[in-house]
Amino acid sequence: MKEAFFGDVSDEQAEAAINLLQPDYPVVNGPIMTTAQRWGSIPRSYILTEQDKGVLPALQRRFIRDVDEALPASKTDVRPINTSHSPFLSRPAELAKILIELAV
Repeated sequence: MKEAFFGDVSDEQAEAAINLLQPDYPVVNGPIMTTAQRWGSIPRSYILTEQDKGVLPALQRRFIRDVDEALPASKTDVRPINTSHSPFLSRPAELAKILIELAV
């Protein structure tokens, strides 16, 4: 778990975070319809975690590419950060700066 999700934080931080993890339970019980008129009309941003071993950067780029190909009228605003999966622990100030930039 530490290597996959918390590779660039202290052992103590990783242990605390791991102890707080809960399983995600999907609420959806049917197909999700994404359309340009609905989801595609909202500007998208993605913070790409470049040292992620939980969701590899190549897979993150594929997610972005697939969405951009499906909804070409609005491209995803990609903000890379050189962290593991958990920049909120390893680089909170840098992550906050990105989030503030996106919010303005």
